[in-house]
Amino acid sequence: MIDAGADLVIGHHPHVVQEVEQYKGKFIAYSLGNFVFDQNFSEETNKGLMIKVVIGDKNIVQVDSINIKINKSFQPEIVN
Repeated sequence: MIDAGADLVIGHHPHVVQEVEQYKGKFIAYSLGNFVFDQNFSEETNKGLMIKVVIGDKNIVQVDSINIKINKSFQPEIVN
């Protein structure tokens, strides 16, 4: 999708966090994991990412990953 002109690709489905990388100066987040999930059978499925994208002058100038975990009430909490 980057090769076709996308500036940012955000993927999801495997229910686990995967890497965020830069490709040709653009960002790809392969999987954000879970944000809300009501099954606590593994540590990996109780983690997720939020992506903060800063846009300036019609361009992406910064991308930050914010780690989250899902608490015992199945709600996301930011991990410091």
